[in-house]
Amino acid sequence: MRPLRLWLVMVLGFAAVPCTPSREPGPLLIWLIVSPEQEKVMQGVAKEFESRHSIPTRLEAKSPEQIESWLASGQKGEPRPDLVDVDISRLPDFAATVQDLEPLMKKWNPPSLLYAAWAPGTFSDRLFFLPWHLSWSAMICNGSVLPEPPRTWNELLAVAGEHPGGVALRGLRPESLAQDLVPLIGQAGGDPYDFTDPGTIKAFEFLGRLGPLLNLSTRSFTEESILAAQSQGEVILHFNNLKRAQILAHQKLLPFPNYTAILPEGPEGVAGRLEGNYLGIPKTAPHPRDAYLFLQFLLEPKIQTRLFDELGWLSPLADTKNLLGEFDQERYQGFLQMASAVNALPPAKHLPEVQELWARAFAEVVYQGAPAQEVLARLAPEMKRLLGVRAKL
Repeated sequence: MRPLRLWLVMVLGFAAVPCTPSREPGPLLIWLIVSPEQEKVMQGVAKEFESRHSIPTRLEAKSPEQIESWLASGQKGEPRPDLVDVDISRLPDFAATVQDLEPLMKKWNPPSLLYAAWAPGTFSDRLFFLPWHLSWSAMICNGSVLPEPPRTWNELLAVAGEHPGGVALRGLRPESLAQDLVPLIGQAGGDPYDFTDPGTIKAFEFLGRLGPLLNLSTRSFTEESILAAQSQGEVILHFNNLKRAQILAHQKLLPFPNYTAILPEGPEGVAGRLEGNYLGIPKTAPHPRDAYLFLQFLLEPKIQTRLFDELGWLSPLADTKNLLGEFDQERYQGFLQMASAVNALPPAKHLPEVQELWARAFAEVVYQGAPAQEVLARLAPEMKRLLGVRAKL
């Protein structure tokens, strides 16, 4: 009887041990939308993750079109990525193709993220994408000319009047112009997708007053060329992203003579446009738990600080300020101050065409001096045709 009793104990004991699903073979495969320079940094991050967790990891650079095509095709064929990178403007189109992150998050106390950073990846109160790097604009001023930044639209107009040609916008590319235009519309409480909205009209009327005072090269300025004009003193105030501000810092031109500041306050306060990229775990991912572990790793303060320093990416972490030393806090104070004022642009159909329409309205009002209300009234039906039926912001 004793051998039989021992056998039963052994069988029952093994039966009580929960079965752990075996890991599928192959490395953790991560598809990111990165340039060659960015890929080099991210390969280093992936190797650090692999070393710490002993999880084979392969990181590949992909274009947005490659990732979106694979997600839209039903995720058929090999290889099957475990993490995919999606631009903030495209998240609604692919939420149904990735896993709900809520079950995995129950076992992880995620760091506090910027309030505005959660919303774009959340659908029907469920989280499908997590932000991993963000961007927004701040004001860059020449301190030898402007010891104090303009705090309001009226003060900005005054600066432009006192220094004709000293203020400029990024006017050449519609997507860059949108980075300057959308915050202005938000500062007036307007809806950028509605040309009949009183706040939108108010923003364009302000641009009509500002237009004659802008630098004549505004229509040809890109993010790069406007920064060069700022470094040479031709421009004394413009709006740009962290990556460009870091270039000034590397040239020893920031925090003096140039410095960063929060965007001027409009009739409805300060507003900025949140941009960036999010990561999701495809429904066919062979290693979802490893993928989620990489997400946790990527949001660690140490890694976020590295991405800030080396790539000029702003962190989704709520305590971004504490990632930086005192000198960097001073240099980039404008971006830190903007963090609580940014929001993502609501998704819209045909965004490139919408940006072209914004640029057309801008050109007529700013370069040709046409009345803002008349221009927007004429272009409003075209905006409605592009967007179809949509909820009011």
